[in-house]
Amino acid sequence: MIELLDKAFNLGLGAVIMTKEKAEKMVNELIKKGELRQEEAKKMVQELVSRGEQNRRELRDEIRTAVRETLSEMNVVFKTDIDQLEGEIELLRKSKPTESEIYDIKSELARLKAKLNA
Repeated sequence: MIELLDKAFNLGLGAVIMTKEKAEKMVNELIKKGELRQEEAKKMVQELVSRGEQNRRELRDEIRTAVRETLSEMNVVFKTDIDQLEGEIELLRKSKPTESEIYDIKSELARLKAKLNA
């Protein structure tokens, strides 16, 4: 049975888009061909769906990583950068910043604005 699962997942993208309905259809075909017993069917469907979900999560994570790396290489300002600066500005508003701190903040804001306009 494991060999059949491996064959199914070696097909590539099909493993990523595996739904319960598709898994059941594939398993029913294997039962009709005599390559799988009825007792093994439920377990195989669960395994196919589980592996499909895992493959989707892995693909999503890989895409997110690639997008983040690409955006970083393009010097894109992220919302987290802006949120961090807004937090620092709010803290400084509540305190009495030194001239040096004000200069550092203005410099960082100018740098981020330049990235946004690039």
